[in-house]
Amino acid sequence: MKRITESQIDPLVVLSRVKGSSKGGNVLFIGTVRERRGRKLLKSLEYEVYRDLAENVLEDILAQVKNKYPGSDVEIVHRFGTLAPGEISVVIASSSLHREEAFKACMYAINLVKKKLPIWKKEKFEDGSEKWVRGEKL
Repeated sequence: MKRITESQIDPLVVLSRVKGSSKGGNVLFIGTVRERRGRKLLKSLEYEVYRDLAENVLEDILAQVKNKYPGSDVEIVHRFGTLAPGEISVVIASSSLHREEAFKACMYAINLVKKKLPIWKKEKFEDGSEKWVRGEKL
């Protein structure tokens, strides 16, 4: 499975990569494109990425999550290209022996993705305007 993809993401496939009979807690985060940004209606969101760099950063993020939560397994898949409101942009699945650890690992992973993953997005609105959106600061 490619972690940076132009294809639609199947959340259950991502979950299947971490779920196992030895893990009691499984968490699935699905990030979707919102239809509104403030008062404006969004027509689409365009994700741009330098794939090789992004794949390396994702590997580093996964290593950080596993270091912080050693009993957890985590998988991350992020889309690029043009997405419409409601489409899935990112999926993170985590599993651990217990639910609390699985939730913490998943939350830690999405926060690292938002801060570190080199994916840029351009919002395109129904009124024809466009706006580049910066990621969160470290």
